[in-house]
Amino acid sequence: MTENAAEGAASSPWYLPADTEVAYYGEYQLTVVRHAGSRAGSHAGSHAGSHAGSRAGSRAGSGAGSGGPASGVAHDARLPAHDPAAARAFTEAFGTVEKVLADLGTVPATEGFMAETRADLELVRVGCWGDVIEIADPGLVHCNGGFPVNDEAEALAERFPDAVVIASCTIDYNMTYGAWKIIHPGGARVFAAGWAGEDDWDFDGSVADVVTAFGITARDCAEADVDLDEKVRSFYWGGLCDLAQAKVSPLHRAGRELSVFRVAHTEEAVADMEEIWLGDD
Repeated sequence: MTENAAEGAASSPWYLPADTEVAYYGEYQLTVVRHAGSRAGSHAGSHAGSHAGSRAGSRAGSGAGSGGPASGVAHDARLPAHDPAAARAFTEAFGTVEKVLADLGTVPATEGFMAETRADLELVRVGCWGDVIEIADPGLVHCNGGFPVNDEAEALAERFPDAVVIASCTIDYNMTYGAWKIIHPGGARVFAAGWAGEDDWDFDGSVADVVTAFGITARDCAEADVDLDEKVRSFYWGGLCDLAQAKVSPLHRAGRELSVFRVAHTEEAVADMEEIWLGDD
């Protein structure tokens, strides 16, 4: 180990060693689509995005919009190639990240990845294709009362007021925990988080407003198996996120690249990740 590496290890906020195995499987992603002005009707109300709203006994909302795509974003074929410098700048400004430690180059955007060790939890993947930015950061996952998915999405919506922001995470314990956030620049928002099958969910916003703002049709919902009348606890939130993203950026990943960075997360994010991913008590 070099002197610099030893110094870095000594100052690391991680309690467990780098080769500690990840105990659980999870998925996490946040996407920003800039200049996503709506062409699909405008009665999406303004929502504060807090997670203290109605609980799982509420309905997720009903009614599907009939407008066209809710975006001025160019079709995927006209999106530029990945910009590694922009990806690094975005990563450095991301709320869960303290600093970028190393640029590990680019990988195909179609390449899958699963964190296997604690060291893998330091890796974030970021694609910057013009107005479309995507980050996969394990620091987004939380199931103990915090909501990084909501917090980081709201921070980016404030930073980029013209943008759609869509974020999600899941982690599999004996049951699956998930959190999902959709923000439309016209004001429509929805947030949901909870354990699969449990009643006590955090929910805020309006599915109906989001559906209208993005121009998601009843046919879209039917084809994606998204039932707008389903209860919050059993609603297909991942499907709604996919429908919203497809309206503003039908990104075809084949032939595209993204950057991989090793980062130092904030102390708060590290503490959360050790507890959540590694089972540290």
